[in-house]
Amino acid sequence: MTERQRVAGTIMTHSPEGKYLFLVKEENEKVSFPVTQILDTQTGLACILEELKQQLAIDIHNLNLFELTNAVVNGKNIPLFVFEVANKEIQVSTILKENLAHLSFVQSATLKEALEEWEITGVPQF
Repeated sequence: MTERQRVAGTIMTHSPEGKYLFLVKEENEKVSFPVTQILDTQTGLACILEELKQQLAIDIHNLNLFELTNAVVNGKNIPLFVFEVANKEIQVSTILKENLAHLSFVQSATLKEALEEWEITGVPQF
């Protein structure tokens, strides 16, 4: 049986101080991006949007696709969709559901240090 291809996504927004923040998943003291499998009946974009819709308290219509890039994790290519919060008035604290402690927003400097296992190409520098 072949392993299904996976797709990843993150959301970028701004902190009250104006710094970029990125949605990450924390697991076993490591940070990664939210990931889901690509279904046969949906595109990778549809799959990651559905995953984010289930995990977050934000209407996906308030997200703009900012970037599509590629990540390599453990030798496997994973499409990485980067979304931007379209409405600047939406606060970070209202995006996360209270019962999902494994998701959080981190600053871009922290993100670069934390993603040890992710080799990312084509991501804009923030």
